[in-house]
Amino acid sequence: GAFGILAAHVPTLQVLRPGLVVVHAEDGTTSKYFVSSGSIAVNADSSVQLLAEEAVTLDMLDLGPRRTWRRPRRSWWGQRTRPRGQRSRSESRPTRPW
Repeated sequence: GAFGILAAHVPTLQVLRPGLVVVHAEDGTTSKYFVSSGSIAVNADSSVQLLAEEAVTLDMLDLGPRRTWRRPRRSWWGQRTRPRGQRSRSESRPTRPW
């Protein structure tokens, strides 16, 4: 999930998933980066160390041709959902009591 870091933040160590990192500088400017993965450490003196596997500014991202295919939808049982009229393997399983 997302979290923010303010002055006097509790020391912590977190793992970063792919996503957006926004850095607010003391002069009021902000910088936005896409991070593939990494870790972040907040120290007792409110300093922060962010170690990223890969980090690029948003203007460096190429959002050109993207994949248009999608994975087959899955039901909550984990099987692929089938069109109406076709029997799925989940129909032979017992129903959940809740």
